[in-house]
Amino acid sequence: MGAGQSVKTIYGKIGASVQAFFFEYETPRVITMKSRRIGVLYRLVQLALLIYLIGYVFVYSKSYQRFDVADSSVVTKVKGILQRDMPNGAPAEIWDSNDFVVPAQESDAFFVATNLIFTENQGQGLCPEDRNVGRRGIHCSNDTDCPAGTPTPYGNGVRTGRCVLPNGTCEISGWCPTEIDYTPKKPVLYGFDTVTILVKNHVNFRNFGVKRLVCSIFSPTEWNDKQTDRQTDRQTDRQPENRLCKRSIGGWL
Repeated sequence: MGAGQSVKTIYGKIGASVQAFFFEYETPRVITMKSRRIGVLYRLVQLALLIYLIGYVFVYSKSYQRFDVADSSVVTKVKGILQRDMPNGAPAEIWDSNDFVVPAQESDAFFVATNLIFTENQGQGLCPEDRNVGRRGIHCSNDTDCPAGTPTPYGNGVRTGRCVLPNGTCEISGWCPTEIDYTPKKPVLYGFDTVTILVKNHVNFRNFGVKRLVCSIFSPTEWNDKQTDRQTDRQTDRQPENRLCKRSIGGWL
């Protein structure tokens, strides 16, 4: 067979294939089997596939959706001004958030002091030990009961070696007068209606390239109203103000 005949044979096969593609039609042969057992088995398989696709893939797994784990960090900041009345008609003492938020940073929480135990005119000096911190090493009848240079157990300072009579306690060197350890009947600080709490939530979805900074601002009035609404009528429950943070919100950021 020559080279010319080989080329003609190849072109002939290509032409026949193109002609068959455009001008011929193929259809599969369908066989109908009249068998109850095979028919029921076929429909059960179809039903199982349908339940799997709808129930598991779409409803339970939601495979048609894309999911991402959010990277989030929450920052809280408390601002406000509190006051404390001073004795002898002196001007009120001003407390800001640096004073009444103790500690300044806390894991997953913040603490706002609403009351305090305050000892007037306290400073370094010599004074009798507090009788209420214990008896051992504190109560005395003479100077030999108060060895000098040793701290008082559970006390407030170091013993000087002198027994203070008629108080009946050892003299100490420390913060004097000793702390008045009783809780005031009413809060010493007031002005909590001016305190606001800013909650900043930084959210990042890496797979979608989406970043959000959401702010919630709470005030005591709104929070009290919210708690009251929850107790009386859940349908009137008001949510705190949520918004996307701007570069500056009243000097917060």
